[in-house]
Amino acid sequence: MSDKKGIDVLLSKVPDLKKPARVFLTVLYVLCLGALCGVFFFYADRLVWDAPMLSQLAMALVVTGISYLHFRVVEGYREKHGPLAYRYCFYHLMVPYLVTWYACFFHPGIGLPSPI
Repeated sequence: MSDKKGIDVLLSKVPDLKKPARVFLTVLYVLCLGALCGVFFFYADRLVWDAPMLSQLAMALVVTGISYLHFRVVEGYREKHGPLAYRYCFYHLMVPYLVTWYACFFHPGIGLPSPI
């Protein structure tokens, strides 16, 4: 089952997602952010024996920072961008938040080999 009403609200707030070229660029943006998270985990997890916990902590702090920033600047986005505030907030804060959150969520399940 899909939530048609929720998708309609998202499309009304972020009209770029109605255009196939913009959807492609959005997916490319998500994949690039995900690749950056993967590269970070790949190299950071091999530094020392407890590096996976430290890299997880670092990513969790990034997620928390993005979430905190979102609540701090949302009014400024509304004042500065008017009706396009949701679009800018979606691309500047929500997409990076979701990508880093999912990277933080799936990181423990990857099970990279120990550097030792």
